Amino acid sequence: MSKKYNPGVYCWRNLRTGKVYVGSTVSLKRREAEHRRRLKRGVDTNQYLLMAWRVDEKNFSFEILEHCTTEQRLKREQYWIDKLRATDRACGYNLIPTRKSQLYGKALSDRKSTRLNSSHSDRSR
Repeated sequence: MSKKYNPGVYCWRNLRTGKVYVGSTVSLKRREAEHRRRLKRGVDTNQYLLMAWRVDEKNFSFEILEHCTTEQRLKREQYWIDKLRATDRACGYNLIPTRKSQLYGKALSDRKSTRLNSSHSDRSR
């Protein structure tokens, strides 16, 4: 089995500018295909990366930064975001400086969590 199926940390690198987008996943091969599909369709949620892709698609490469366990991946992703300065607009495309959870680096406060839960229960009535 290819190592691309393993969990790990990856980046999309703009070979012309050197800017990077850093991410992590439980399946590197699947994530690369998903990213590429969303970028080509123009529906990626990171508009900064999407705009750069539209202008310079041929100069982007997908790179595996490291393989790691599923449990280590968010910590290792944070390491690479910091090391490559991926949230610095001069160096990268990442929008959020910290990666603490699957919720784009932000743990919900109890108050916010309560509001979200109540808004969902109101809709089901």
